[in-house]
Amino acid sequence: SHHMCYYLTGQRLNATIDFAQVVRIPGASHRGGQPAYAINVNFAPAEAAALHALSVRTEKASPPRDQIAWIVRGEVVISPGTPDTITNSVQLAVSGGRAAQQRLLNEIEASRT
Repeated sequence: SHHMCYYLTGQRLNATIDFAQVVRIPGASHRGGQPAYAINVNFAPAEAAALHALSVRTEKASPPRDQIAWIVRGEVVISPGTPDTITNSVQLAVSGGRAAQQRLLNEIEASRT
């Protein structure tokens, strides 16, 4: 299993990831017509409820408490932002193409240890 860490105003939540993969985003492209990619992350059922509760609290909070940063192995990989409500999966993307998404996925995979 993989673990990611979420911070919300000093709160921390570790979540086990069932599955993660790089996917092409249908109909989306970068400048120059290059296809856009992201990482689909599916969480283990045990953590899904806690992540959902965190995202609901975040949506209702006022700035800057309305943001979640995605942290892998102690490093912020996705800057704080206002998330959609999290159910059992999310789609993460960093700037860059497929190679950038693959580097992030590799970090997620390495966080297993």
